Amino acid sequence: MILQTNTLFSWEEALHLQMAGFWLLPCLMIAALYLFWEKLLALSSATHLPTKLLENIKPLIRIGDKATSIKLCNNHRTPAAKLLATGVSKLGKPFKEIYDTMQQATLLQMNELENRLGYLILFSEILPAFGLLLVLIQTQFLSLPFQFAHLLPLWLGWAFGFLGNVGYNILVMRLRATKHTLDKTMQLWLMFLQEN
Repeated sequence: MILQTNTLFSWEEALHLQMAGFWLLPCLMIAALYLFWEKLLALSSATHLPTKLLENIKPLIRIGDKATSIKLCNNHRTPAAKLLATGVSKLGKPFKEIYDTMQQATLLQMNELENRLGYLILFSEILPAFGLLLVLIQTQFLSLPFQFAHLLPLWLGWAFGFLGNVGYNILVMRLRATKHTLDKTMQLWLMFLQEN
């Protein structure tokens, strides 16, 4: 059926919009998947407590080898190791200054890990609406007879939106575990300083 002349879009415009939408929907899905896996991989190593690293640098600190301790921390490249490097770099300073510096380093690490996490929830909210828009283009603007195949973009949008929300909540739980790891690392380091 051909569109009426009083519609908002001509048949050709609606067809172009539909084809662009079919390309944009998978692109948004791929972007959401990329963000999820990037953050999940970054957070998977961040939740491990660096007890072995701490045990390795304790003897170095006792003999005053601050430079080797910092180098050892920097080689691990995890948020907890970076936090320990900050603590080691402040050796010889007052306890309060070490505590405050490590608190600030913890906040910086968390901000870095949370960076771009909001885009995942944004994509999760856009995908269902975008799928619905594609269905409306097919059934209303193109005036195609309704078929269940036309609902495919809607179901894909809702499915990926749901998975995006689940993925976001998984990452938030990982972030909380990382914060706990950083707090525990700071606590272990400050206890070591108090004992020596």
